[in-house]
Amino acid sequence: MKTLLEELRSESNNDKLELLTIEKAIELKGKRIQTIYFGYNGQDGVNDFIVGEIVPHHTIIGNQDEEFQKKAKEKYKYDFDLLTIKNKETYIRVNTMPSNPNKSTFYCSDSDRLVSYRIVE
Repeated sequence: MKTLLEELRSESNNDKLELLTIEKAIELKGKRIQTIYFGYNGQDGVNDFIVGEIVPHHTIIGNQDEEFQKKAKEKYKYDFDLLTIKNKETYIRVNTMPSNPNKSTFYCSDSDRLVSYRIVE
């Protein structure tokens, strides 16, 4: 029996997965998905969760003082995170900066590790 990582790698190699975009994440809210991103030297990551909200990154980096939040809001004004339905972090983020060629596609870890997904029925 294949592991989730092996299954998703195989499906990705056969073009059966879609890139996770902001638009898709909005449509998928409340649905269970499995995700994969490809890392360096085979350090790929997978996840299985029910899609929740997309929130500004600066709102989840801790309950800091007002001045810290003000700086974080400016620094991360283009960054948004995808949460599970239970408001838990997935560590899947999107950077919507206009100059970003992948501005509507989620990534995990580094910005070049784009996230693909499949819906779990």
